[in-house]
Amino acid sequence: MEFAKPFYLYAALILIPLTFLFLRWAERRRQAAVARLGNPNLVRRISQSVNWRGRRWQTGLWLVALVAMLLALARPQWGTQTQEVEQQGIEVMVALDVSNSMLAQDIKPDRLTRAKLEISELMDRLGGDEIGLVLFSGASFIQFPLTNDYATARTFLDNARPSVISKQGTNIGDAIRTALTGFDFERSSQKVIVLIT
Repeated sequence: MEFAKPFYLYAALILIPLTFLFLRWAERRRQAAVARLGNPNLVRRISQSVNWRGRRWQTGLWLVALVAMLLALARPQWGTQTQEVEQQGIEVMVALDVSNSMLAQDIKPDRLTRAKLEISELMDRLGGDEIGLVLFSGASFIQFPLTNDYATARTFLDNARPSVISKQGTNIGDAIRTALTGFDFERSSQKVIVLIT
């Protein structure tokens, strides 16, 4: 439990003892006034008609009311609190080999088509995080930059084929360097490179 205005709790630590002392002082003054009536027997008979227990209850209830009022002013708060948390997110750069070796059919229907399917399924799991694509063989380039527009990304992914790069080979180092240029290093998001070859 928390209090929106804890100042009133500190005030209660002062006001309640002061109120109690004031009530004790007022009671002693009343007793002194009764004692000045003179005859003790007369005072005793008069006192029998006064409900002293009721007076004590009245004093106690007055103190309870004061405590309740101060607690209400302090505004106690229960329950859950909603707090906005900024998610870091993930930036994924996929480096896809599009050399002629990716047309091999040792994996059905062929390596390249299977790789495209895996990348498409990865987009389904990203949940709004950004993905970019680098195509490489003997050279490399960014097919599409980081985006969370998965529909457009799939269109560019479908166009990945060996003919888009004339220089054959498998230059993985160049592919990684190109992928690194696709990241936004001014953001604190996690960076991931997925290499498919």
